[in-house]
Amino acid sequence: MTDGPLDHTLLDGGNLVYLEEQFETYLQRPSAVEPSLKEYFDALPKTEKFGDISHAEIKHKFKTLIMAKAATSAPSTGPADSQELKQIGVTQLINAYRARGHQIAKIDPLGRNRKRSQIMREVRLEEYGLSAADMDTTFKTPAMFGLEQATLREIVSRLEATYAGSIGYEFMYVENFTQKEWLQSRIEPMLGRGETSPDEKRWLLQRITAAEGLERHLHTKYVGQKRFSLEGGESFIVILSELVRLSNYRNVLEVVVGMAHRG
Repeated sequence: MTDGPLDHTLLDGGNLVYLEEQFETYLQRPSAVEPSLKEYFDALPKTEKFGDISHAEIKHKFKTLIMAKAATSAPSTGPADSQELKQIGVTQLINAYRARGHQIAKIDPLGRNRKRSQIMREVRLEEYGLSAADMDTTFKTPAMFGLEQATLREIVSRLEATYAGSIGYEFMYVENFTQKEWLQSRIEPMLGRGETSPDEKRWLLQRITAAEGLERHLHTKYVGQKRFSLEGGESFIVILSELVRLSNYRNVLEVVVGMAHRG
């Protein structure tokens, strides 16, 4: 996108979701959106308290503008317009990985995720007006944390590493924008790789070994007793242990653990 006046190709019907998302960003961080969009959003109707703007009213405004444009103008196919649409496509691609990443992440060692190939189609470049010919084109990426601009090749590489690796992140259902942005700011810069020191790895191994040892002891000592086994969930104990440990540094006064009955 450019820093000049608002490009009205943004008012095409397929860009409504993009406009809404940019408006959400604008409400929280006006400086994070393009100057042309900021100028446009500044002119939208608002109440005395800026945070009380009716989103229904804003969406209606967007839809009205889109319908008016569709009725009065023909599609533009100039080079500048094409690049604008590709920039929008990049943002939509980023959001597609965020929304679908947990369903294409490699978290099933048995390979039984039959829907993965189907869902993979939703993150294809062609779905967003992009192609292999755009891989070395540089795009702005204000929507991604830790990256201001990059080639499409690097963007896709980062998205694959972050959302299609061995961790499945599912958070796009979170309605609170600030909370969702906080999650993104913690997930995206580390590219799906946690920073774990050798000592921390040894500590984690000890906790997993202890959990497995207790499981074997109970299985041997109480043969035939009805109980819920930890088998397959050993790492859950490590996660709980780490949460409790970290709570000491967050002024947490009480930890409540809910368990299945007879668990």
